[in-house]
Amino acid sequence: MVTETSPDLIRYCQGCNIAYRYRNETQICPRCRQLLIAAIESSLADSLYARDLVSDSDRFPNTSAIDDLDSPCLIGKLVSVYQCELLLGRGSMGRVYLAHHQHLKRKCALKVLSTKRMSHHDNFLERFHTEGTSSAKLVHPHIVTTHAMGEFEGHHFLEMELVTGPTLQQVIDGEGQLTPIRATALATQIADGLAQAHRHSILHRDLKPDNILLTLQGIPKIADFGLAKRVFDKSIPNELAGTPHFMAPEVLIGEAASPQSDVYSLGVCYYQMLTGQLPFTGESLEDLTRKVQQHKIPSIRKLAPSVSIEMVDCVCAMLAKSPENRPSNGLEAAQWLHAIWGQIPDMESLLKAAFEGHPYVRWMRSDQMYRVEVSFSNGRKQRVYIEPSEHSLTDRLLRIYSICGPAEERFYERALFLNSEIPHGGLALREIEGVNYFVMVENYPRSTVDVEEVYRSVLEVAEKADSVEKVLTGLDTY
Repeated sequence: MVTETSPDLIRYCQGCNIAYRYRNETQICPRCRQLLIAAIESSLADSLYARDLVSDSDRFPNTSAIDDLDSPCLIGKLVSVYQCELLLGRGSMGRVYLAHHQHLKRKCALKVLSTKRMSHHDNFLERFHTEGTSSAKLVHPHIVTTHAMGEFEGHHFLEMELVTGPTLQQVIDGEGQLTPIRATALATQIADGLAQAHRHSILHRDLKPDNILLTLQGIPKIADFGLAKRVFDKSIPNELAGTPHFMAPEVLIGEAASPQSDVYSLGVCYYQMLTGQLPFTGESLEDLTRKVQQHKIPSIRKLAPSVSIEMVDCVCAMLAKSPENRPSNGLEAAQWLHAIWGQIPDMESLLKAAFEGHPYVRWMRSDQMYRVEVSFSNGRKQRVYIEPSEHSLTDRLLRIYSICGPAEERFYERALFLNSEIPHGGLALREIEGVNYFVMVENYPRSTVDVEEVYRSVLEVAEKADSVEKVLTGLDTY
C-alpha cells in the first residue's frame, strides 16, 4: 500500500477520466492502454462512482485510483440511523459503505459525500442532491433504487439499494468478449432502465460499464444518475462532463447532452461487451474526439465473427455520428434490442436447428446472405438464398428465394402458367448482379420467423424452383 506519493507520480487518463497514483513511472492507462498525462492536482478528475467491491489497486497492482484521503472513515460508526459496517467503494466523490438500517433492519449501500470535495467546489453539494432527486424518481428493475437522502453531523448521504455483484466493467475486464446472446440480453435490460429515465426526462450523461452494477443473478442496474464527472483538458473551452470514451460526437465538442447521446453511450457499452474493446481510443482527448467524429466504427464481425448481422446493425445505429440517425431515446433503443434478443433468433442458430444433421442440405454465409444447397434424390440440386430486407429492424422481412431461370421473353407465357399452379409462394422477377431472373420467393417477418418456417420454406422453395427451372430450361444450373 502506498503511504506517500509525490505529485509527479499522479497520472490522468483523459479517455477514462480517471486519475491514478502510480507506484512506478508507467505512462499507460491500465484499463484502455491510452497514454497518460501528468496531473498535479488530484481534483482534475472527479471520480464520482463507487469502486464497488474491487478496487483499482486490486485489478491493477501498480496503481491506485485517487481517493478521498481526508474524509474520515466511518466504519463502525452510526450515521443517522445507519450503522456503517464495511467500505464498498471510494472515489473523489466520497465513500460508499455497506450499512445496516437500524429501524428497518435491512442492509443498504450508503453513499457519503466527501467533506473535502464539498468545501472545494461550490456546486458539489448541489450536484450530489441532483443525483439523489433524479434517481429517487426512478423505480425500475434495472435502475439502482435511491431510498433516502439526508444529512447527519455534517455528513451528507444517500441511502441506496444494495447491489452485491460486480460492475459490468469488472465482468468485461475478467471475461473480455461476452457471448452475443449474453451481451444482447444485458444491453436490452440496460436500455429498459434508460428508457424509464428518459420517460421522466432524466438524462444519465455518464452511462458506462463502471456505472452498471450486476446482482448476483446477473441482472444489470444503472447507477449514478446526475453525477457525470467533469473532464480536465485545458484545450477545450467548454467544460465537459462524463467519460470521453463513451461520449457522443456532439457532446465531445461541447453540445448539450440529449437522450440520443445517452443512446450513443449505450452503443459503446454494447460494442465493448460484444468485442471486449472500445470502438475508439486516442493518444489525447483531441485525437479521440477526431476519431469519434470522423472514423468508421471498427468492424465488429472481424473482432467477433459469431455476432449476428442484426446485432451489428443495432450497434451501428446507436453509434451513428449524427444524433438524428440514432434511436431517438432509450425506449426506441430498447425496442430494437428486444427485437433481437427476445423475438429474433440468430439466423445461424435457426439454420443450425433446422438443418443440422440433414444429409441433403448444406449452407454457408456470405456477409448478410446465406446460401443453402439442397440435393434431391433424383440427382438434381438447387441453391436457395436467405437474406434480410433493407427495412428498419422492426419492419424487416426475411426473404427466402431461389433462381428458376433467366427472365427471357420466350419463357414469359410458360412462367405465368406455372405461377398460377403454385399453391404457396410464387414466381417473381428479381435483378441479381444486373441480370433479371425468375425466382421462387417467400417472405416472412424477421421478428417472428421460427425454425419450422425456415425448414419448410427452404425445402419448398428449392423443390418448386427446381421444378420450374426444369420445365423452363430443361437444365440444372441454379
